[in-house]
Amino acid sequence: MQDITEYKSLIGDLKNREELFRMIVTQSSDIFMIVSPKYEVTYISPNHSSLTGFLTEEVIGPAGKVVHPDDFPVVKSRLDRLINNISVIETAEFRTLKRDGSYVLLEGVGVNCIDNPAIQGILITARDITNRKKTERGLSLMTRLFKNISNSSPIFAALLDEHGFIVFSNRSFSKKNGNPDKEKNGRRIHELFKSDWETECSKILREVIEKGQPSVQECRIDLKEGERILSAVFFPISEDDRTFIGFIGLDITEQKSLICQLNKSINQNEVLERLVEERTAEIANLLEMKNLLITAIAHDLRTPLTPLIALLPLLENEDDTQKRTEIIQILEKNATRIASIIQTLLHFNDLGSPYRVEDESEINLKKLIDNLLNVHSIAANKKDISILTDIPDTICINSSLPHVISIFDNVITNALKYSYAGGTIRIYTEDLGQMVRICVQDNGVGLTEKDLSRIFEPFFKADPSRHDRSSSGLGLSVTKRLIMAIGGEIYIRSEGLGKGTEVEIRLKKMI
Repeated sequence: MQDITEYKSLIGDLKNREELFRMIVTQSSDIFMIVSPKYEVTYISPNHSSLTGFLTEEVIGPAGKVVHPDDFPVVKSRLDRLINNISVIETAEFRTLKRDGSYVLLEGVGVNCIDNPAIQGILITARDITNRKKTERGLSLMTRLFKNISNSSPIFAALLDEHGFIVFSNRSFSKKNGNPDKEKNGRRIHELFKSDWETECSKILREVIEKGQPSVQECRIDLKEGERILSAVFFPISEDDRTFIGFIGLDITEQKSLICQLNKSINQNEVLERLVEERTAEIANLLEMKNLLITAIAHDLRTPLTPLIALLPLLENEDDTQKRTEIIQILEKNATRIASIIQTLLHFNDLGSPYRVEDESEINLKKLIDNLLNVHSIAANKKDISILTDIPDTICINSSLPHVISIFDNVITNALKYSYAGGTIRIYTEDLGQMVRICVQDNGVGLTEKDLSRIFEPFFKADPSRHDRSSSGLGLSVTKRLIMAIGGEIYIRSEGLGKGTEVEIRLKKMI
């Protein structure tokens, strides 16, 4: 009698494994199939029906009837390798037919189980990868698009490690650095910046990693085409417990240049606008001066002309010699006044050129001023004004005599005119080396601060309650222009009304 205990044990174990296999197959979302060495499907898990729409018995048979004709050669090649080599695992993607005539893409993994009594074929585990493939294609498309955009963009893009070494850079970045076909991987980004910015770059990278915050910078970078200015942002990228640094830079060199040109143009426009305003103010001032001149001339000429018109008819009919002499003297005085006004206007006209300096000669200041004081002695005696002088007889200047006479004649005339009766005028000099300082000081009516600010304006007259009505207001304006014409300076000071005035004139001394 034969002992079959071991045989029954083997059969039981086999049934248990078969039941375990079928339980796994029915519970799994994957499709399990067994293909014989003759390429026939001998088993397929029931869940295939929900995917393909075919019944199990419709699928059992030649594998070629459910695999797309274009894919079957590849599947057959993989099956052959599995049949001939028990130790390999083969993978293949193939399309399987659906009842509606379309195909669904599967990925199959096969192992050789021909020697397994429960299987006796190639065990294939397959799953639907249609959606995965769509996702992969989408990701691949997005990757290509991103790469194309990155490489076509003028923006510099790079990925740096924590030490600033370039892990990745786009084509624009590589091209600008002299190699359009290779990325600058392995090179420190510090090397691209100007030498004085390398330390700052290290500081920025460290702060981006430590703070985890982006940093926007404007930096200068050395490229093969020369120095460029970038508006750049460094930002942290964390991946697998490691922090990388993203770098994006935009070349703003041309924009900066345009901004500089724009600012320059704006500044030039502002200068031009100021010039226009100044010229406009000058024109307005000239128009005002013209009106004042016409008014002054009319007023100044009317005063001496009135007695001329009134007295000339009387002179014709006057037989009394004494009265005729008196009238003639009055007429002569007013005619002289008219000639003086005309001479002043002609003088002022010449000064606008500016006043020409034709002849220069040695002038002794003491002698010149003494002569002028003799001329004005009658006016000084009439107001009982004392004139004190302190002028060394050795001080000489080399200048235009007509200019100097006009200057001091006008200054002395004003001092006498605006001094109180019984007042004092002091005239003294001070040696300043290459210049001599001449001061004419009175204790007369004085000037306000407002009057001092306008004292040299043509036709300007101080407080009308105290000025000489016969004055045209050209005196000090003419005087200043005369002084400037011979290279001198004039200053006028007063502490206020009733406190007198000091006129200081500085002229080049003859050495």
